Amino acid sequence: MIADLERIVREDIKRRVMQVIAVVCNQWGDTGKGKIVDWLAELWADIIVRGTGGANAGHTIYINGKKYIFHLLPSGILHDNVGKLNIMGNGVVLYLPILNSELNILDEEGKTYNGLRISGNAHVTTPVDIIREIASEMHRKKTKIKTTTRGIGPTYAEKARRGSGIRVNDLYNKDVFVKKLNEKIATLDALLKGKFGVSYYSIIRTVKGLEKKNKIPFNLSNFLNNDGFNFDYIVSQWREFADKIDTFVTNTQLLINENYRNGKNILLEGAQGLLLDVDQGTYPYVTSSNCSAAGLASGAGIPPDVIDLILGITKMFYMTRVGGGPFPTELGDEKMYENLTEKTEREQYDLGDLLLDNRDMSKGAYMRIKGGEYGASTGRPRRTGWLDLVALRYAVAINGPNIVSTKTDVLDEFDEIKLCTHYHYHGPTVKADGRWYNSGDLVHDFPNDAFVLQNCKPVYITMEGWKWDTSQIRDYKELPVKKKAIFDVVERITGAKIRIVSVGKEREQTIIRSA
Repeated sequence: MIADLERIVREDIKRRVMQVIAVVCNQWGDTGKGKIVDWLAELWADIIVRGTGGANAGHTIYINGKKYIFHLLPSGILHDNVGKLNIMGNGVVLYLPILNSELNILDEEGKTYNGLRISGNAHVTTPVDIIREIASEMHRKKTKIKTTTRGIGPTYAEKARRGSGIRVNDLYNKDVFVKKLNEKIATLDALLKGKFGVSYYSIIRTVKGLEKKNKIPFNLSNFLNNDGFNFDYIVSQWREFADKIDTFVTNTQLLINENYRNGKNILLEGAQGLLLDVDQGTYPYVTSSNCSAAGLASGAGIPPDVIDLILGITKMFYMTRVGGGPFPTELGDEKMYENLTEKTEREQYDLGDLLLDNRDMSKGAYMRIKGGEYGASTGRPRRTGWLDLVALRYAVAINGPNIVSTKTDVLDEFDEIKLCTHYHYHGPTVKADGRWYNSGDLVHDFPNDAFVLQNCKPVYITMEGWKWDTSQIRDYKELPVKKKAIFDVVERITGAKIRIVSVGKEREQTIIRSA
């Protein structure tokens, strides 16, 4: 199957070999990158590199019906026993308790991770960073970004500030580690007393409440006391974690480039999605790293021009978002998710009843339940909506035309499928990116300005659903004509080329589309 993909793509891009493939997301994340990375890792890759993001990512893999979720480990780690290298690059931020728990799971299952390598230049998230993020969200009140509360933003902020950012290498120099950790705490103390106006007592109450709901990394309260942080305990724990990963720490930039020169196949695994990219996404409702293919190359320590193929993972024919921020095609009100859990929603609704209900909220609930759209990192229900071709055209312009369409079996029972082709702007007159937006304007190009986008209303075309179980199909030619017709419209409007179609969560439920 991989040989077919190489042949098809090579005919288009006129290259003799494919040695580096990047897997990125064209939407707001949660599109099924883990499955595609695992599939390519098994059949093609020698080296799998995670280059961006931190424990806010959740890559889900199903193997023979068993579910694996990795927040930090590269999704190829399950193939470690066949000699593949799994690398965590310099662009990743590591929360060591979560990394430790993932390694423990592999230990319990008797799976090896001898091929794991970790960049000494990767930055480390500490409890101080997580508390800083929680305090920031508490301070924001009505303007919350609704982050994953994994400390990602503060970790990248310290990295950019060039101050107390802690790298993996610093864990092995106790004086440096202690000095930087003290600086982090001093900075947070000043923020709590000044800008945030939040006490440690109120933070502890918030943390314990979030822990009960499993909304933050486990046992965070163990690192706190009523006066602040349990400093000695943090130091001792992080030193223990450092001892566990000691043999895996190396200069991954040199390692990756050496293997590239030796002709090894390298798979770059992205995190989050293009619409969450700190530069290209719907700022400020974004993550803190660069989620594009170019950002992934930087996070791995290789030049972008060595990437032979970029696969943009795209959920079809619906999409999702977690946290705050504009979502033009959303079905239902964001407020409905506040007290919702997967268990309560599955108990509340029957899929058959939802299919017969034409309300937007019901369509969105069906997508979420049937698609299992609950956060791998947080368990939060994902906001759901129709596929936005305006946003996809924007992502394709940045990540390239080659698309992997995932979750395409979720809407097998729908009578009709809606595709957003452009927007109407309904808001106050405002200028962004050099153009004026007036109420009633047609908008054909994706505005990543959050204020503009939140005032954009979708304009749809409606196409007939195929009403056919496609989960067992393995040949693109055998897909229903009506389903292929929708793929054709997506390609025509976005300029994309749909290379792979996923019709289920298992590895074998993957179709390579012929030229």
